[in-house]
Parts: sequence; structure tokens; C-alpha cells
Amino acid sequence: MNPADVSERPLPPESSRPARKWRVLEGQGRPLPHSLEAEAYLLSALLLDPADVLARAEIIQLTPEAFYDPRHGLIFDVARDMWRKKLPVAVHTVAEELKTRGQLEHLGGYAFLAQASERVPTTAQAGFFLEKVFEQGLLRALIREAAATSEEAYGYTGGLDELLGRHASKFQRLADFALRRNRKPQREVAAEARAYAQAAMHGRLDKARAIPFGGLPHTTAAFLSFDVREEDWLCILAGVPNGGKSTLLRQHVAHNLVAGKTFVVFLLETSRRRWLMALAAMFAGVNLRELEETRTLFPAKAQCFDEWLAWVESIMETQLWIYDDQFYLEDIERQIRDINRRVRERQLAAGCSLEQAYGLDGVLGDHLHLVQTRKEFRGNREAQVSYIGRTLKLLHKGLDVPGFWAAQLNRSSRVEKRRPRVSELRDSGTLEQDADAVHLIHTPEESKAGAKQDGTLATHEVELIQGKRRNGPADLAVDLLFHRKLGSYEELVRPDAVRPGHTKPKSGYKRGEAGR
Repeated sequence: MNPADVSERPLPPESSRPARKWRVLEGQGRPLPHSLEAEAYLLSALLLDPADVLARAEIIQLTPEAFYDPRHGLIFDVARDMWRKKLPVAVHTVAEELKTRGQLEHLGGYAFLAQASERVPTTAQAGFFLEKVFEQGLLRALIREAAATSEEAYGYTGGLDELLGRHASKFQRLADFALRRNRKPQREVAAEARAYAQAAMHGRLDKARAIPFGGLPHTTAAFLSFDVREEDWLCILAGVPNGGKSTLLRQHVAHNLVAGKTFVVFLLETSRRRWLMALAAMFAGVNLRELEETRTLFPAKAQCFDEWLAWVESIMETQLWIYDDQFYLEDIERQIRDINRRVRERQLAAGCSLEQAYGLDGVLGDHLHLVQTRKEFRGNREAQVSYIGRTLKLLHKGLDVPGFWAAQLNRSSRVEKRRPRVSELRDSGTLEQDADAVHLIHTPEESKAGAKQDGTLATHEVELIQGKRRNGPADLAVDLLFHRKLGSYEELVRPDAVRPGHTKPKSGYKRGEAGR
């Protein structure tokens, strides 16, 4: 297709819009960035599967102006309007709508529309073409703005501050649109805050996104569920090495998967196979290590174990995604964004509104101190961990998806034979500050019944301490029973089940240790 063929073909005005012209702008001796092939392929995919492609386009906020050929932009605009009104979108229905608007013949007739729908047999590459059209449309906008800035600079007659301010704000708007396309207007945010407050006052809060402590109802009641509406974005579970962190996080995710939640899991010290087997063994009450040693189970246990493994297999890539080969922060971030986008697209295609299509329910990382980054810190481990923690916080906050990350404590509490403190997160000066919730696992030297224990027993008592909660109770502890061989926790319900999680040190609280 030659752009010159459509450079000045006028369109008749619509009732609700001013007249538009087929107009292709060229740079100074060079064509502006564009790909007519990508636009045509995108429209073909759109007409083949409108629900999927238009849902993706809505997420990245693709507009008709992003198309280089205005005819392509018009087809996209009409199809999008019809989809938003829940009208069927197909070649013949779009053609009829264009005919009703008096634009079909000027577009090139039904033949042009039919030709646009025959480019691709599947929508497998629709995401690539969407990003390509968006990217090139943004590049053209940047070039046009840069050209306008250059012309004004050459013709400068005074008012430098005004000139700089005007063009700086335009460039900033373009950058914001590219980098933060889903940012809501300030007035809309204020309206949402008011609606949320009114719902809270009348007891009508939506708890659809609340994530309880998996399999621990009394703990959930005491500590409260995790909820991004309460700004629980970066949640850290910390303990000493081999203290049961991974087991508690696995149980947390497993019970929420049964409840229908969606999670992506990053394993940095174990394999996917082992993790999935441990998950099924937890539900079946199977000692996984004993099974691997003896290779025998009672028939009822064996059947239950196999059924849970089959269930886990059935939810892979619909509710659960697991990676054990992503060690760099940059790769983990890209993977989370990609899966979250795909889940949102699926939710939109199922009929959810943009507000309801929130994407993933959560992310699990085991564990944070094993994450690496390609950014160079010249051996400064504390700065590196702080950077990783801050990046994860911004990632989870930006996507509005809670992240549950295991972390290690230093050994001070073990050496001094006391409860751990939030300030003892290993290799970090700011991790406790960035985290929205910090929970600590502590194994007392004696159980509440007075029995000696050292944390290596097959079954022993632990304290789960909520050391920090940005918008909830802190410095509380509950008793749990850790079945190490079965890979599970259960609650010990006592009259004093909930109690202060810390005793005040003689020297007073250090910054970050006092309860909120």
C-alpha cells in the first residue's frame, strides 16, 4: 500500500466528530516511523478474535491515532466502539456500522475491509503487533513534538521560560503515557477514595481481593488478611535458615489456590518438581522424605497423594505459574508483568470490567536474599539488597499485586536466646522500611508445656510474630505447631493465643521496632 494514495482523501463528517482527512505526515526528507504491515496484521487479528485483541488494546490504551494509515485507525475505532457497547464485532457487522456512518465507500468499500481480515490465520502474534503499532505511534508523536520545538527555537523572539515550560510539559505527558499508561486522573482517584470510605462506614467493603493466612483462620482473625486495598504490597516472612519459612509460604499459597486465587511462584533454592510434590504431600498428609526412602504408601494415602498431584497439574498456567530458573530481578519483574497482563486479558475476555480485571492475586518468592540483579554495586551487599527490596515494592505497588517474599534474619536472636526483631533482617538497612508487612518465625527454647525444643524436632511449637503491618496491628504473636516431616503448620488455640510479640528491650526500641 502506498501512503501517497491516501494522503488527501477526505472523509464525510460524523454527527459527533469533526471531519477528518486521510493525511500522512512525513519528516524532513524521511518517512515517519510506521509499519503498515503490522497495522494490517493487527486488524486481521482483531476481526478474527475481537474479544481477546480489543481487551489487550484496552489495557495498553491503544488509540486510533496510533495508526499511521487513518483508514486502519477508523476500522479500529469503529470496532472498539462496537465492542464497548457489547455489539458483535465481525467483518460484516463493522462494514454495516461504517455504512451507517456514511464512511464505508470512502474507506475503500467492503473489499478493503475484507482484505484487512484475511492477513493472519491465528491471533498468536496479536500482542506483538499491538505493541509495535503503539510504539511507532508514540515515536511519531515524539518526532512531531521535537519538530515543533525546533521550529519555535529557531524562531525564538523571547519568553524562554514559557517556551521551555510548554514543550517540557508536552514531552512529560508523552513520557507519562508511555511509562504509566494505567495511571488514573487525580479526580478519579479522589472519587474512589470517597467511595471506599463510604463503603467502609457502611460495612460494604469488597473483600474479593483479601488473601487470608493459608489454612490458619485464627491467625487471620488476629493479624487480618492481606489486602492490596489496605496497601499490603510487599509482605515479608523472615526467619533464621532452616526455620520453616518456605513451608509456611507454600501452605499459604496452596490454601489460597484451593480458594480459586491465582499465583506466580519463583523458587530460588529448590526445584519446581520438589515444590509441587511437597504441596500435594501437605494436603495428603504424606511424609515426602519417607516416601522417597521407602517408596511405599498405604493405598488410601497413595490415592489421596495422586489426586492432589493431578489437581495441581490441572491448574498449571490457569491459576499457578512456577519458575525455578529466574534468578535476576530484571527477569523476575518482566515475567510478573507478562503473566499479570495475560491474566487481565483473560479476565476482560470473560466479561470483567477494567476495575474487576485486576490480574494476579499474588506472587511468591523464595527467597529474597537469593535474588540477583544486573545492576553493579561493587560488592556493597547491603545496597544491593536494599535496591532489590525497593524495586520489588515499586513493582507490586505499581501492578497492585501483593508479593509474599521469604527473607533471612541474622543470628542475633538465636545467640542471645530471645525473640527476633524486624530490624534484624539480613543485609539490609531499608528492607524493613519498604516492606508493608513483616512476619517473623521464632522457635522458643521451651514449648508452652515446658518441654525443651530446639527447632529440629519432627513436631515443635513456633511463634509467628507480626512485627510490622503498615495499616494493621503489629507486635502481636500467635502459637503454631510445625510438623516438619509433613511440611505443614497448624494452630494451637489457647486462651492467650494472641499476645504481644515483643518485650521492650532494656535499651528501648530502636527505630522501626516499635509497634504501629
